[in-house]
Amino acid sequence: MKVLEEVEAIMPQTHEMLPLGNIAASIRGVNELWLALAFSDSNFDELNPAQLAAVCASFVSEGVKIRAGTRYF
Repeated sequence: MKVLEEVEAIMPQTHEMLPLGNIAASIRGVNELWLALAFSDSNFDELNPAQLAAVCASFVSEGVKIRAGTRYF
């Protein structure tokens, strides 16, 4: 709760969700709060659709995968 309060995702006394909290609640991922913080950054406004798609893909990617000697990026 303290983390959510500190990043202003919820109100300290009432625990009412603030805009960042609403974004985090609507995202499904490994770390919804981190994703919400990243997606709510104003730098996203400057990206073209292809760049935005690449960033979104990198957020949900688990990184390099190695199976039976083959690498998948």
